[in-house]
Amino acid sequence: MSSQSQKTALYRAPLVSSQSPSQELPLFQEPPSFQDTAQDTAQDTAQDTAQDTAQDTTEPARLDDLEKALRRIANFCRRTKGDAQLFQNMMQAFQEEGLAGADRVMAAHNRRYRLVSEAEKAHIRRLALAHPTWGQVRLAAALAEEGVPISAAVVHRVLGELELGGFHARGYVLEQAYSAGTVTLSPEQSHFLGAINPCFRDRHLMSSGPGQVIDVDSFFIGCLRGTTTKIYVHAAVDVFSSYAFAFLHTSSSPDVAVAVLHHYVFPFFQRHECPVHVVHTKKGRLFTGGTHHHYRMYLKLRAVAHKTTGTSQSGGFVECFRVAVRDEFFKMLPEWSPDTTLPPVTLPTMRAHFATWLGVYNHKRPIAGYPNNGMPPVVRLPSSARALAQEGGDRPRESSGDQSDVGTVCSSSLQGVMPL
Repeated sequence: MSSQSQKTALYRAPLVSSQSPSQELPLFQEPPSFQDTAQDTAQDTAQDTAQDTAQDTTEPARLDDLEKALRRIANFCRRTKGDAQLFQNMMQAFQEEGLAGADRVMAAHNRRYRLVSEAEKAHIRRLALAHPTWGQVRLAAALAEEGVPISAAVVHRVLGELELGGFHARGYVLEQAYSAGTVTLSPEQSHFLGAINPCFRDRHLMSSGPGQVIDVDSFFIGCLRGTTTKIYVHAAVDVFSSYAFAFLHTSSSPDVAVAVLHHYVFPFFQRHECPVHVVHTKKGRLFTGGTHHHYRMYLKLRAVAHKTTGTSQSGGFVECFRVAVRDEFFKMLPEWSPDTTLPPVTLPTMRAHFATWLGVYNHKRPIAGYPNNGMPPVVRLPSSARALAQEGGDRPRESSGDQSDVGTVCSSSLQGVMPL
């Protein structure tokens, strides 16, 4: 038989089952009776009713779960202070996995961001102030020894939240507590405060009123640009108020140091009935010497006690002023630039700029820490002295004709360089 005949016979073959002849598929099927159709309809209705009932019972549970999930996400965002990158990661996980993805991101963050109770925060604060030089690693080790297992990273984060992360921040809190009389400092805390605040190191000099103790020093600040002329700052600082008297001069002799006391400091406090009892200086040839040393002899004539640090180190109050002069005036002064192409700086010009800066320092600049605790120096002066200083009446008076040549020269050098 040819291939064409075989294909024709295959197409004309009857449709039979592949299993047996008795299982042939019928060509026609009778429609179901009305009774069968009614039974199927009743079954479908009962099944739909059961599904609706189950859906009604589970709907409140789903709403509660959604509300709890949204509350968790809101609290998480509030706790992380709206971290944009973290919320972006949570949003991407929610779009891919739903609420389970958001929970996964929050759980992963919570493992790194350990929640700290208020009691644990108070424990960390107490330990950080008791040992202000300790870092987060040493604090974490001490907490573990006391049965409070907190990692160093969490301690670092909590210190930042408590604003105790830096040494100066802890020192400021301790100084505030010491000034308020609410804490008794340990030797470790006292040494720490003396290291970061020289004024606190010399707190034994603190007087009960302005003008009683004056901290004095003279220090080299630099040379005029384009010249070899040395500039010295002769400063006197009231220990009680931190009010500073200073002027610039090219000499560091004892006579110039005497001039600032004679023409300015003593008259200023005497006019306001605040007599000077003690002058505190460092030990050196400028302030100490033999019986006829000019500085010592002048203080004896004034019947004022002379105390020294015993070393070449300056007093704490005048040292703080020296740092302020160096960092806030001379480093910011355009005329002090090392650029040799600029014209040379004259001493009168620098004195004029220094007078303006010194007025701002005494009247507007808050002094943080002990003893002012954020107040400008003029605030701690008596009301009469404060009004006179603001009106410009604290300028030195002209020297009379019977003074020595040194006194006349020093008095003229004071003009235009005192606080406004």
